[in-house]
Amino acid sequence: MEKSKRRNQSMRKNVFRAKGLALLLTAALLVPQMSGVSADAKAKKPKLSRTKVSVTVGKTKKVTVKNAKKVTWKVTKKAAKIVKLTKKSKKGATIKGLKKGTAKISVQMKNGKKKVKKTLTVKVSSAKKVVVTAEPAKTTNKPTNGPTNGPTKEPVKEPTATPTATSTTEPSVTPTATPTEEPSAEPTATPTPMPLPDLGKNDVKVDLTKENEYGQNSVLEDTITYYEGNGVSYTSTGEFSGGGVAYWTNADKSGIDLSKYKSIRIVASSDTANTPVVCELLKSNPANVWGGGIDVFDGYSEYNAITEAGKAQVFEFQISDDLAADLAEGTLAYGIRLKYNAYHTDGDDLPNCNFNIYSIILMGKDDVPEPTATPTEEPTPTPGVASGSAAVVVTATGSAAGLDLEEGDTLDLNASVSTTGCAVTGDIVWTSSNEEVATVSASGASATVTAVGEGTATIKATITTDTGIVTYDKYDVTVVASDLVLEGDDLGAGASYTYVPNGFALYASMGIFEIDKSKLSKEGTTISIKYTAMEGDTDVKDTQRFNIGLKTGDKWNSPAIKDYYGKTGGEVNLTLTADDMKKIGADDKVYVHVGTGTAGFKGTFTYLSVTAGEDSLVSELPKAVSYVESGLAQWAPTAKVMLPSDIDFKQYSKCQIEFTASDPTFEFHGIVGHKVNGKDVTDPKYGVTSEGYFEVNLSNVKKEEGTEPFVVINAGKAGYAGSVTITKITFVK
Repeated sequence: MEKSKRRNQSMRKNVFRAKGLALLLTAALLVPQMSGVSADAKAKKPKLSRTKVSVTVGKTKKVTVKNAKKVTWKVTKKAAKIVKLTKKSKKGATIKGLKKGTAKISVQMKNGKKKVKKTLTVKVSSAKKVVVTAEPAKTTNKPTNGPTNGPTKEPVKEPTATPTATSTTEPSVTPTATPTEEPSAEPTATPTPMPLPDLGKNDVKVDLTKENEYGQNSVLEDTITYYEGNGVSYTSTGEFSGGGVAYWTNADKSGIDLSKYKSIRIVASSDTANTPVVCELLKSNPANVWGGGIDVFDGYSEYNAITEAGKAQVFEFQISDDLAADLAEGTLAYGIRLKYNAYHTDGDDLPNCNFNIYSIILMGKDDVPEPTATPTEEPTPTPGVASGSAAVVVTATGSAAGLDLEEGDTLDLNASVSTTGCAVTGDIVWTSSNEEVATVSASGASATVTAVGEGTATIKATITTDTGIVTYDKYDVTVVASDLVLEGDDLGAGASYTYVPNGFALYASMGIFEIDKSKLSKEGTTISIKYTAMEGDTDVKDTQRFNIGLKTGDKWNSPAIKDYYGKTGGEVNLTLTADDMKKIGADDKVYVHVGTGTAGFKGTFTYLSVTAGEDSLVSELPKAVSYVESGLAQWAPTAKVMLPSDIDFKQYSKCQIEFTASDPTFEFHGIVGHKVNGKDVTDPKYGVTSEGYFEVNLSNVKKEEGTEPFVVINAGKAGYAGSVTITKITFVK
């Protein structure tokens, strides 16, 4: 924002005030004698607040830039695996640690003809990894794990009690296994319980029982086996999103307030070395394994791995304040699981893997006494030991005087000193009451204040005389959040889009049709849809994924009865429970929506049957759908920018999107959105405000916290086959 514009807007803002209070200590009549020294006029060159930064995995640090009109931040692919930059601008950036290591970031700053290039070195450290191994227990009643089908179940009772703790103290950072009988990596019918720490009064042990199951996906159900006092075993397929069995964090199906816990401790093993796993927290109640889960890493690597086959390992997943705040429903987590996750191996499907989960414990925070409030008082000037008086007056100069500052702005201050019968000793001491809001750098009587973050700070100039007088003046500064501007490298590669003929887009419709709901049982039923998917003479039904949704309307956003994602194989069985059937009103119609689950299908989708048992649910089969190369489908996304993950939409009133297109007369839609509980929540602008420009008023995205914020330009109608580039995004206060 131009300084002149800020001056014009000063009457509408809450201006910071200069109280200009001079505290005079006088033993005689004051005769002013000015002794302030003017700063030499110097041309300003860009400055970086620091060149070395240390940060812990999952935490953030800020760096600021002064006197720069343009700043370019460059992060190599190697460094991008260690750190992430957000809120990049000409005024600074926020650095987040991703994994342990050292990263170098190139920062090029320019102010007119003055150019400065600095290398910012970031050292990322992590909490130590807590690992314990256990040798297999000697037992004669041990289930056999097959290569893909998990343990052979033997008749055992459902667990009736949690494992008994066998240690009396919290394990050390690298606890050792007990010297007596240790547990098998595979739970057995007569197991030796895994040693656990004594549970503190704030710790919660998750109940690993059939009754406490929250849900499951990508798990072979006939392999799930529970063991008395020693957890659960199962086989996960590792397909698509990966999977595992999830449990309610509380047996009464209430949520866990994550802000009360410091970590999640999971003891587990698998039959395969280097098995990629994360801890997943699930936010939905009622249970929904697709309902906006958040993956939690162990603070040691991008994803944790069970490093040795057949050995029990303890994972310590740290719960940061940022993680707790990321959960949309306050700070509540309803479900939890150890997730076998293919997303963190470049999305490739993984082989089947047998898992044993011995225990899941939420480790409570230690009790911390409330800090005793210590009243802060302004320092009392000390009378001189001889006659004399002194005073200091701080004033602001330059175009920023009398205005609120925005993050990265600077303000020049000057201190004028007067004395009678004494002399100032030493330099004027400049201080800031809150360096997270504003910092101060000084040379003699002149100082420069740099706005760092939102809030207020008091800048003081203090002098001391040879007669013992101490006095000061102060200047109050208010810093407000600035408009967020993203352009250039900040927009990312997705800001530029060029159409390439490549088959059906993701979510392209394969048909919407009504079914006869009278043939559906209120007690629950299974709908079978059989189909073929051919690309020429090639059968792709086993590789091409499709999504199927049952809704009470024929629109994409009609109320959902149940959704199924990523289905293959030529037949999909849609199982509806009695609770699902209750979602269908007496006057509702039931529609089946079929769409592509992955992009690129270039063939023909043909329906063979739609049945419930022996009954056909349609009077005639829906028409086959064939791919015809004709440009983008309506609503298809073009250019898309992923916004900083910590953006707070509530701070802004609107979003301005500037773009170019090979056909600027085509109908486009500008959309701002994020995910809430796994679903897109958006504010759209249907049609441009003017050519190459959208102005989107923010409303829906401000109602709830979300994840994965984005700006996207969609095709407003079918047929577009050109290019689109987002050139600038501005979020306006």
